[in-house]
Amino acid sequence: MAQRAPDKELVEVTVRLVEGGSREFDVNVNQPVGALKQRAMAEFKIHPAPGVVYVLFLNSARLDDSMTLSAAGVVEDSVLILATEPQVGEAGLR
Repeated sequence: MAQRAPDKELVEVTVRLVEGGSREFDVNVNQPVGALKQRAMAEFKIHPAPGVVYVLFLNSARLDDSMTLSAAGVVEDSVLILATEPQVGEAGLR
């Protein structure tokens, strides 16, 4: 496990898939949401078909890929959901 910076720029978060499965990630809260999304998709070996869009959610709120994790409200032990847009309605995350 990575050593945490005193100012909490580095935090551990969990990314869960709607279909099941989860992974923990050590992330810098100053990185964009999109960077974590790409990392999670690689870790879960997700290769979406053209037109399929994956998004990250925190507390039922869709996160914009361009905002920083900090601006999105991500803190130590946050749990984010990685889902495709059609799954969002199915999972009741809206």
